[in-house]
Amino acid sequence: MSIGRRTMITGGLATAIGLPYATHHGLISENPLVGLLGDKVGTRFEASDFDGTLNGTRQLEGKGIDGIEAIFRFDITPEWIRSRWSRISIVPATGKLQGMRVPVVTGTRPDDLAGSLTYYFNQKHQVRRIDFQGITGDDTPLVALLARRFHLRPVPNVGNGIYISSWNGAPLNALRIVQAAPPEIKSQNSQLQVALELNWPAAHQGMSSFFQRQLALIR
Repeated sequence: MSIGRRTMITGGLATAIGLPYATHHGLISENPLVGLLGDKVGTRFEASDFDGTLNGTRQLEGKGIDGIEAIFRFDITPEWIRSRWSRISIVPATGKLQGMRVPVVTGTRPDDLAGSLTYYFNQKHQVRRIDFQGITGDDTPLVALLARRFHLRPVPNVGNGIYISSWNGAPLNALRIVQAAPPEIKSQNSQLQVALELNWPAAHQGMSSFFQRQLALIR
């Protein structure tokens, strides 16, 4: 697909969701993950690589990815990422975590996902946080998977679209789904904007400050 035919997922999409989109493109030389990536480190990806519809997107968004269940797991390694993506961005440190960000498209069905996926690793290269920001046309399978695997449940009295699970009485994982504004709706596959953060319960870092602020707004 030519650059001219791609429709950029604009900053307006991120603003409507209330989320920072994938903007970290720089290479962090002191990042311990750099040595694991070889010639793939520092390869950049842009929001314009997605057409906003999940259709016609270039096949660079996760080789061998078999649906959404394959990407929302804590047993993923830097080597697993390197073997499946040709474009990887190193994300600046978040506390003691270091991130690897990739573009992902799980398919072309309305319930598939397209967007920015970040795995945050500790110094032992174990995933301790997963962050996804993107679009879908049907959130039913995603909500069902997160309920089954990570025990996310709807937050009462705040309307649809906010799901949380807790650990030791504090929010640990959160999902926010909002209807896309009309300018961002390119097809039935891009009607919903998705923001998701998953955290490893024993990692003690808790939720990101960004999602803590988001949750504070609905209380």
